[in-house]
Amino acid sequence: MVTSKSGIVLLKGKAGLGNRILALLTAILYSKLANRHLLVDWRDGMYADSGVNAFPLLFSCRSASALVEDLPSGSVHPWMWIQGLGLSAKEMERLMGVEGGSGCPFTGEVYSFDPRCLHYQEDVLVMWSLIARIAPMRRHFHGPWRHWRALADDQLLARLLQEELEVHPAIQARCAEVQHGWLDRPRIGIHVRHSDRTTNLNRLRRRVAELRQRHPEAVLFLATDSQAVLDDFQSRFGEVLTVPKWLPESGPLHQPSGACPDRLAMARAALVDMRLLASCDQLIVNENSSFSLITRLLWQGIRDADRAGVRRHVRNVATLGSIPFPLRERVWRSRDRIVWTPWLWQTRRQFCRLQGSQRG
Repeated sequence: MVTSKSGIVLLKGKAGLGNRILALLTAILYSKLANRHLLVDWRDGMYADSGVNAFPLLFSCRSASALVEDLPSGSVHPWMWIQGLGLSAKEMERLMGVEGGSGCPFTGEVYSFDPRCLHYQEDVLVMWSLIARIAPMRRHFHGPWRHWRALADDQLLARLLQEELEVHPAIQARCAEVQHGWLDRPRIGIHVRHSDRTTNLNRLRRRVAELRQRHPEAVLFLATDSQAVLDDFQSRFGEVLTVPKWLPESGPLHQPSGACPDRLAMARAALVDMRLLASCDQLIVNENSSFSLITRLLWQGIRDADRAGVRRHVRNVATLGSIPFPLRERVWRSRDRIVWTPWLWQTRRQFCRLQGSQRG
């Protein structure tokens, strides 16, 4: 296993691909600033068999390596991971007995190091997150990193995504195979995450109908986690391109337990959807979904020159979607902080008691 004199950042995986990619981009940025080696541990059974690291089966990364069976040794921060480096984030939650925070985007902050600090003495720093945490690191954008100051958070994430991450060759080949069969017509890409009912389908349908009226020659490409949504779009709009994949009869697509016959195939199909959406000329998404957010970041990285003469545009149908990204992000985070502060406060107090009893 490759180690570094300046230490290791060990990234755990949790939730869906969008959340994991946001956490990965955060960890890449921190490891660069702190001059630490990044190891990615996605052995939690979400996108591969339990105990198998899904990360190298989905991505290659210039600044990260997949954690192999040998766990890093040395001092560990935060304290609760000292005897549990082999646990997943979900297993650690169960071990610590912290309940009720599954929907909190800031839960990972309780189990992770503080990215505002670059000079930890511990050899191994453990983190996971459901969101990107760029703002806490901006204070360190000086010296060789000063050119990052001028980039907004979404621009920096899009740059890291483009420069650092590459999908597995099998995913690239599948994307090329699908696109080869597409006619050279303008494409409208639509992502609908319907399992958690966060997307206003009526608003989204209106946006699709408006675009079809403006661009009658365009074809629709739909990526969704719901067979009912796919059937609805085909009945309303006629020809709808899609990539065949397994869909659950009910409930969220990415759950660690369930009837999915091949979790790796499910993850690769999701990444195919993501890349094909990003190649579309017009994009309709709900950026309350981290999958949609990553898709839009990929879409940003594709230059207009890739499809000469075609004007590309993205439409966010989320609540507050018309507000510019930095302000919208601040409003969302402020709202979530207000909602989850009581739970976070109680959790931190509980952790302090547990840490005290462990020392005692």
